Amino acid sequence: MRSVALLILLTASLLLVIPPATICIAQETTGNLQGRVLDPEGNPVHFVQVTVTGPSLQGTRGANSLPDGYFYILALPVGTYSVKIFHISYQQSILENVHVRLGKTTDLGDVHLIEQVYEMEEVTITTKVPLIDPGSTVMGGNLIAEEYGELPIERNYRDMMTLLPHVHESFLGDGINFAGGTGAENKYYIDGVDGTETVMGRESTSLPYNFVKEVQVRSGGYQAEYRGSLGGVVDVITHSGSNDIRGQVFGFFLNDQLAGEARDIVTEPSPGRLCHV
Repeated sequence: MRSVALLILLTASLLLVIPPATICIAQETTGNLQGRVLDPEGNPVHFVQVTVTGPSLQGTRGANSLPDGYFYILALPVGTYSVKIFHISYQQSILENVHVRLGKTTDLGDVHLIEQVYEMEEVTITTKVPLIDPGSTVMGGNLIAEEYGELPIERNYRDMMTLLPHVHESFLGDGINFAGGTGAENKYYIDGVDGTETVMGRESTSLPYNFVKEVQVRSGGYQAEYRGSLGGVVDVITHSGSNDIRGQVFGFFLNDQLAGEARDIVTEPSPGRLCHV
């Protein structure tokens, strides 16, 4: 009997010292928001940006609509929100006083967007053309009217080409030499038409340079379409007409005071003296 009484007393003491276990049951503290975005014809709109803001939320929360037009924003604090629905092709829609209830999903239903055409201001981008084209293997260069119009050169377009590298006038009298080739190995095109002289391979026409809008010279690495050329390929584009009437007035003056005297050329030096011609 004494042992039973001692056991009962010990059990009672443990119950007084250890409180009964408390069972915690998780409770919902948020709500959800959902809806569907449609175009004026009732088709679902993908990638629509839906953003919610409100006094119960720090910052903003949002989601994008799925291919079927539905969007879901989960775990929103209970409160009243403003819902903004935006897509670049439609007018922005704003839904005010949207209530999110505890443990419930607020359904906005079908939201139909209104198409909108944006009038954007003209954007002008000014940039410089790189001096070297990394996507081309062609050796040569281009000359435009603004570049050679102020230079003291002859009036024929062939003299403009000597302003570029690897191009020079032949001292043998065979025309312009390109990158070591002779004057008979070149090709000349004027407005896309082959203007090469058939016998000697020179340019077949003396085109005044003020008729020329741009000259392109290829001295190497050009495409196989320019057949029959071992020297250079010259493309000349002339000025074309427009809706505006325009013209030029110009003049040229040359006399002996603007030209130097011809120099003697040394041909074959002989011992003790020079031979001049």
